[in-house]
Amino acid sequence: MDRRSFLFGLCGVGTAAVGAVALSPLLTQPVEATPLDLLKDVPAPEPAQSDDVYGEAPDGTPADSTYWVWRNGRRVWVAPRRRRVCRRVWTRWGWRTQCWWR
Repeated sequence: MDRRSFLFGLCGVGTAAVGAVALSPLLTQPVEATPLDLLKDVPAPEPAQSDDVYGEAPDGTPADSTYWVWRNGRRVWVAPRRRRVCRRVWTRWGWRTQCWWR
């Protein structure tokens, strides 16, 4: 065994032990739960925006919903995909998963 690596390992174990002793008061404090009666006064969240709205710049200019990207050395106009929707369908070859973007 190399003496230097042994001494570094010994120092690391000692440092970890000192850190654990220093953090032990923080870990031993009891955790308190919030009673549900206090949650009645919390205001409801704002309604979500419609799917057509992508946000606005600080000056009120609407954000673009489409953008340019480079693919295979060509510039392509891309509309962002919103979410992937899948369903299981029975075909003559058995159950298949059909997915599309909405």
